[in-house]
Amino acid sequence: YYDIIVPSQYSIGSRQPVPSSWLISFEEKVPSMFWRGSSTGGALRGPSCNGKLFHRQRAVELARKVNSDTEIQDASFLDFAFTEYKYCETDSCEWMDRSYGPLSKQVPFSDNWLYAYLFDIDGNSWSQRFEQFLWGNSLVFRAGIFGQWFDGWLQEWKHFIPVSLDFDGGTNEGEENVIWDGDLMKKFRWAQTHEEEVKR
Repeated sequence: YYDIIVPSQYSIGSRQPVPSSWLISFEEKVPSMFWRGSSTGGALRGPSCNGKLFHRQRAVELARKVNSDTEIQDASFLDFAFTEYKYCETDSCEWMDRSYGPLSKQVPFSDNWLYAYLFDIDGNSWSQRFEQFLWGNSLVFRAGIFGQWFDGWLQEWKHFIPVSLDFDGGTNEGEENVIWDGDLMKKFRWAQTHEEEVKR
């Protein structure tokens, strides 16, 4: 019975349908990409930690670089922020606050559906929000590490946009516009210019 795939315990009984009052049409949503979460995905130790190599830290750093681009008028082009620092000691937590702070306030889960584009990224394990994201009339960009029970059924580019874990393009200092060459920004720009396909 190895080939019989069943949902995880978190998907049975603990997930309720999205209330219709939370849902709005794609056209009414804020045309930005949204993500809120904690700094899970690795433990930081010491003041000269390697936290900038972790995937969630790279996502927040990418958003800071994109939003500081002088050619972008909307400061919330990529609205990514940490709500909590986890798995860090005092000096490494202080380093994260200097690098990625200030922390954002936690928001109601329903706020996710105010945005046209949602970013989903794994942490210490698989993302538990991905399934609910699919119900909200938003386009989901998924940077997944761990396999999930529905992987054989959901189709990339039909149900969600797959994003490489090298989503930031491996940015190097001194290279102009390199932030736009990463997998996430290329696919985000495609979505913004193909709205009719996105809404199908």
